[in-house]
Amino acid sequence: MREGSGFSILEFVLALAIFAMAVLAFSPVFSQGISFTKDIRDYSILTNLGEELIHNYQVQIQDNIGGPPMSFFEEDITEMVKKDFPNPVFTSFSRFQVLGTVRPSLLCENNGFEIMVRIIWETTGRRREFTLFSVKAAPEA
Repeated sequence: MREGSGFSILEFVLALAIFAMAVLAFSPVFSQGISFTKDIRDYSILTNLGEELIHNYQVQIQDNIGGPPMSFFEEDITEMVKKDFPNPVFTSFSRFQVLGTVRPSLLCENNGFEIMVRIIWETTGRRREFTLFSVKAAPEA
């Protein structure tokens, strides 16, 4: 029989071993959940950035009616984005690049433009990218 209500050393070591096994078993689940939450945050911020850039291009097209048509392909606008849309998420990526394309569209009968924002970044050693695409029909001057 045991005197007192304390744990024996064997019971204590066994409890620690069970706890350690539980931590090892569930730590990938918790770390994956944290990583997944960070990815969702990153995609949300980058999608909002892409939508804002597309809107800015649409305003530029509208303001340029009657002028020479805008046309550029995959122009690197990363520095402009970092300056005009500061966000700590952008600096947390090991690689971050934003490319903008505006060109006349074949989808519209006249005065239409294709607007594309391509965002490339690298996090946790994996390259990721997505593209937002819009067609803007500009009224004639």
